[in-house]
Amino acid sequence: MPAVMVIDNSANVARAIFSPQMIDASGNITRAAFSLRHNENYISVCLMNVISWIDDVKSIPSNKDRELVGYAVLNAGDIRNQAFLYKKHHVTFDIVDKHSENNKSHAGIFIYLDNEGLKGDRIGFFKPLPANIAASPFQLRVQGRLLKLARQHFVRLT
Repeated sequence: MPAVMVIDNSANVARAIFSPQMIDASGNITRAAFSLRHNENYISVCLMNVISWIDDVKSIPSNKDRELVGYAVLNAGDIRNQAFLYKKHHVTFDIVDKHSENNKSHAGIFIYLDNEGLKGDRIGFFKPLPANIAASPFQLRVQGRLLKLARQHFVRLT
């Protein structure tokens, strides 16, 4: 198993933003930019200190349902500082290097609830959640934290 490479708090990452799912009619990034797909346990981003990062962003395929419109810049330290308490449960964020030979800048934003990593489920919410946490309000809060950071630095490519 490869060693986990720590991403310094000063590092910046780019989250690819696609239309129409991740951007509204007014051109603002939406919470959907920070959803986890079914059984995913992290949100993909590109490390901006890797030379190929912009090519890696641009290589994410567009298709008939989505078109790359730009990227949001987020700082690793700011992501980690989004931790909060929700109904006596600790929510934390981390960012981990996930690079491969084909995508040298790949990294992932992980979301933890009481130190347990969350995944996406089939209907678009996070799992597993304790019985005292309603999925929708919890997810809105988590996504809202990352969305606030992303909206500060959105770069359009088109």
